[in-house]
Formats: sequence, C-alpha cells, structure tokens
Amino acid sequence: MKTRKLILIIADVVLLAVCIFQWGRKSHDTTKYFKFTDTPDSIGIITPDENINIKMDDGKWFVGEKKYPANQATVDEFISSLSSIRALNKVGSTSRQSEVERYELNEGKATVVTVKKGDKVLRTVTIGKKAINDSQCYGTFDDGKDIYLIAGKLKDIFATNVQKIRSEIVFNLNAEEMTGISITDYSKNGVEGKTVTVSRIVNGEEVSWNVSGTDIQVDSIKAKNFLEGFANLTTSEWYEDDANLEGTKIVSAKIEHATKTTSVEIYEKKMSKSETAQQYFGKSSETPYTFKVNKNSVDKYLKNTDELAK
Repeated sequence: MKTRKLILIIADVVLLAVCIFQWGRKSHDTTKYFKFTDTPDSIGIITPDENINIKMDDGKWFVGEKKYPANQATVDEFISSLSSIRALNKVGSTSRQSEVERYELNEGKATVVTVKKGDKVLRTVTIGKKAINDSQCYGTFDDGKDIYLIAGKLKDIFATNVQKIRSEIVFNLNAEEMTGISITDYSKNGVEGKTVTVSRIVNGEEVSWNVSGTDIQVDSIKAKNFLEGFANLTTSEWYEDDANLEGTKIVSAKIEHATKTTSVEIYEKKMSKSETAQQYFGKSSETPYTFKVNKNSVDKYLKNTDELAK
C-alpha cells in the first residue's frame, strides 16, 4: 500500500512539474503574428536602388510606370510572404537612432514594402539587415517603433527590381487553334533564304498536314509536335527600352492562328569585346519590347523540316 501511494505521489509531482514547465514556456513565448486576409491589388516596394509599383488591372498584375506584365508567380510569392509574418521577439526600438543603424533600418539601407487594397493599407513592413541565421531578418511593422527579429526570407524575396518582376512570357498561344507556321531562313549573313510552311488542314474531323518546299511524306505526329512547339515563347531577360541593339537577322516566322497572325524575328547580336558567347535578341508582334532569345529557341526556328518525314 505504501509503495502504491509513493508511486501516485511521484506521478503527481511529475505532472505538476510538466504543467509548470509548459506554463513557463507559454509565459515567455514572445512570438507575434502579423496577418491580413484581404486580397491586395497593389504592392509598393522601395529598395535602396529603386521605387517599384505593382498594380492589378482587370485581373492582371503589371509592374512599373510603363505597366509591364508582371510574373504572376513572383507576385504570389510577395503576397504569401506578407500575409502572415512571424515575428520572433523584440530586439530594439526605432526611437534610438543607434539601433536603427545597427539593424540597417535607415533610409538607403532598408527596403519598405506596402500592400494595399484600394486606399486601405493592409501592411507596411520595413526590412532591415539579415540576422546571423540566413532565414531571418530584422524589421518593423506599420507605424510601430518596435524592431523585431522576423522569421522567413523577406530580405531575399524583396531584394528585387522591375526586371526580375516582369513576366518572362513573350506570348502564349492556344496550340490547338494554330493552323500553320511559315519560317524564313536568314542565317547566311542576313540574306533572305528558303521559306518553309507547315500547315494543319482541318476538314471536319479529318486533319491533314502539308509541308511546302519538300517532297517528304509527312508524319502527322511529328508535324503536330513541330507546329505546336511554337505556341509559346519565353525570355530570360528584357532589354531596356532605349537599348541600342545591333545585329543581323537570322530567322523570321509567321504563326497563323484561328484569330490572328503572330510574327517573330530573331537577330544575332553584335558581340562586344567583353562577350565570349554569341547572344541573340528577338522582336514580336505580341510585344513592343525587345527580348533575349536563348540558343535552343534559335535552333528550334531553324530546324530542318525534312525531320518531319515518316
């Protein structure tokens, strides 16, 4: 009986100790969450180098004064990272200039992000320097003076510029509605060469293919894959609007669609002394802006259509 009582007493003591420990942890937990649930329609980012405005118009996001189409995934990441922020603990106050400078929250060092819905400010975050832990940084919220250690890579996410936020899509066509493509080869010193046309001819439920300028027997699957491979074009970089680009045209194309014709021209860029690899740039009727073209895209447009034979 004495042994049983002793066991019960020990169990009670252990349970009490656990409760005290959990209460102590909870009372010292300084974590604070800054959240909003509204769907924003504008984001302002002031970095040490650039003032960036991102706005939604007719359900699409645009960036900069010239309203360049924005990368949807990038904007989604901005909103997601701001909608719920975990502040681990207070480390100082902006009322002390020495702490403002220590945590790099002063002008010329900090990045200020403001999220709005209409005229309503959902959140303003001033992002300072990174902490020792690379996935944390220091910052303040809204008009508050408290400086927090913040969880998450806000510093990296908002180390950005208009170029990085712009959409990489030059065009994205409905592949099933494409009816043909005509490609003209200029690869021999910019002189107009052979033009090849691949056409999809639809008659009711029957589909046939024609490749001009060749006597090959066309493989329908190869022809379909070839044509629909031109449905979209992306770029890794947009050139500045005032960029003085010199180059020689190497290929042009006209993509026929059920509702329009999309033109593309690709140029071999004149190399500067600092460039070691050949670069290419393109122009398209789908955008007023000049864009960088990778070598794989160039090779695709210059592909030998004899490869479409059965």
